[in-house]
Amino acid sequence: MDAHLFRRVCRALVPLLAGCRIEKIHAPAPDIHSLTIFAAGRKQVLVLRHGRRAPLLYLAAHKPPNPARPDAQVMLLRKHLAGRRVVWSGCDWPRRRLALRMAPPAGQPNEAADGQCALVLLDLREGVHLVDALPPDFGVDPVWPQLPPASQSVALQTALRALCDGAATGADPVLTPALRRTLAALVGVGQCAPPSGSTPGGNSDTPFGISGDAPEDGVLDACALLVDLDSGEGDVFLYRQPNESGAGSGEPDELSAWPLPASLRGNRTEEVHESALDAAAILGEAAAFTGLADTARTEAAAPFKAEAGRLRRLLVKLDDEERRLRDLLDQRADGVALQAVLYQYAPDARLPEVTVPDETLSEPAWPEGAGDEASPPAGTVDAGPARTTRTIRLDPLLTVRENMAAMFHRSDRGARGLAILERRRAEVARDLASAEQGAARPPVAGCHRSRPGLRPRLAFLPPAARKAKAVPIPANSRAMPEPAATCSAFAVPTASCCCGGGAPKATRNCCAPPRPLTGGCTRRTAPART
Repeated sequence: MDAHLFRRVCRALVPLLAGCRIEKIHAPAPDIHSLTIFAAGRKQVLVLRHGRRAPLLYLAAHKPPNPARPDAQVMLLRKHLAGRRVVWSGCDWPRRRLALRMAPPAGQPNEAADGQCALVLLDLREGVHLVDALPPDFGVDPVWPQLPPASQSVALQTALRALCDGAATGADPVLTPALRRTLAALVGVGQCAPPSGSTPGGNSDTPFGISGDAPEDGVLDACALLVDLDSGEGDVFLYRQPNESGAGSGEPDELSAWPLPASLRGNRTEEVHESALDAAAILGEAAAFTGLADTARTEAAAPFKAEAGRLRRLLVKLDDEERRLRDLLDQRADGVALQAVLYQYAPDARLPEVTVPDETLSEPAWPEGAGDEASPPAGTVDAGPARTTRTIRLDPLLTVRENMAAMFHRSDRGARGLAILERRRAEVARDLASAEQGAARPPVAGCHRSRPGLRPRLAFLPPAARKAKAVPIPANSRAMPEPAATCSAFAVPTASCCCGGGAPKATRNCCAPPRPLTGGCTRRTAPART
């Protein structure tokens, strides 16, 4: 929202704010403040989004979602503004500021309220803050640029191109970036440097950086645009992106105080609105509310994403554990080989290593195409099956027999660990799928619940996310809660049991530890008197 659009919005907003009552102040986001006001016989919400990127001021009919805990600035604004009426409102449109003077609280004279946070300043650059007095330059009219007459076409083009220069931004607040872009598109600004091979005095009619062939209609449109903006009245133009399906228009993305040229409009659709407040509300609800919903969705998905990352790291650790357990399982082959040569060693023999025959390499490897019958190649002597050996390292503190028993023991441990690991990996994979699904579609506040009042099963969430309180079911609710597995057999159909509580007697279950059916509750209903 540039200064010219802010001027048209404030032209309709200032009379509406005079005499209204501020009821509540919220900060849905760090750069958004909302003031709930009572004006024109109904409640409305004045929303201000400040900052350098896409600031906006509009009047909404719905309150945006607010955080549960307001910050210190919001509490300070509530202290000085809540419940007070606006006795005067003013606009400083060149610097995009709106000032509200508050009436003194009930029971205090007007003199006591002067200089005690009686003014609130809504700045599209800095936000909402309390002041004791208005700035000295508040409400000062800007100086509009002076253009040569239309008869001097070259001088007029030169003046318009000078207005489009970026160096004039800070000197003249009227020349907003959006206005300079529009003027540049209408006039056709070239490079401000002299062309190669030219001299300052080479052409007196065509200055440097100006092609001299700017369209006459564009120059006249630029002059007419400046005249219209000087009056401060007129329609506003809302631009929407094309719909993905190609039918109809999509979400609005820009609001302008003048019609954009074709080069800046692109393939967007244009809507003309007589009321600047209505157009600003359409853009604000599409931009600010969508941004708040995205922020809430991101915050809701944060614990799911964190849990998904933790589960992925856990799967990597499980892979490392599987490799370790398979190494233990492979020791069974060493134990079997050691068992085959155990007769060669004394029962109390302690050796650092033992050489055993390698059964895996005992068969000779014949070349391919040698035939089905196992016969040695020509020119060789059949010396019997090849015998290869391998070395098994042992623990010298244990005997050979004890080393063999330890190998079988570790192999059994590896086999049991692999069975447990497969079950654990399946559980982690299932929790990871649930966490990724929750990160893709997180449950945000205000969404529909299939069974209200029940706490969702978030066993895969971290402990901080599991502490969310469940919404209790009202006494007159028709939603039937899930029957508890541990209490279904101990229903108390008559009077209240020892557990207390205010649930209906005919549907409440005893939440005490399970007892034998013969015991029942300690409190029983007295027999009816006849």
